[in-house]
Amino acid sequence: MPNRPRPLLRSLLPLALLWSAASVSHAHQDRILRLAPDGRLADVPAVFGPTVVDFRVRADAPPRLKLTIGAHSYAVPECVTGLIRTRERRDIAISGSWYHMESDGLPYYIQMTFYDPGAQHDQAEGQYVQLLFNLHNAQLRDVWVYRARFLGFGRQLDRNKPRDYCSAAELKAASSRP
Repeated sequence: MPNRPRPLLRSLLPLALLWSAASVSHAHQDRILRLAPDGRLADVPAVFGPTVVDFRVRADAPPRLKLTIGAHSYAVPECVTGLIRTRERRDIAISGSWYHMESDGLPYYIQMTFYDPGAQHDQAEGQYVQLLFNLHNAQLRDVWVYRARFLGFGRQLDRNKPRDYCSAAELKAASSRP
């Protein structure tokens, strides 16, 4: 007698397929944000307030970077901007997410990627610094640095918190609250 699927298994199979499809549909993907010439990120929902990126390259010092979201602003301290080698706005990629469940420990965020001069604009291959900001209060949350290893053999990822690069006083001075 051939093996036949059991009636219970046959009735649960469509339910299992539906559940797995629903799980995939809840996975979020970052939204690419366009940086306007005046620094505005118009694609960020209005509920967070106007969002502006002020990035300025200086000849003899690390760049200046300030993120303003509504009434909150964060001037990234030089202990972090000193890692950024970007010299052109076209070498900055910005994305964000406000569709995922924040209960997982990751707040709604804006992520800025600063590609090294001449580096591929490809997160799998390029060399860059990536900064993750909390969309609710503009605070810098994570600092990721991807650079080539010695003699160019592969890449190294340093995934750190701002406190790993800066003193408490530098981080406190970076924030302004409403």
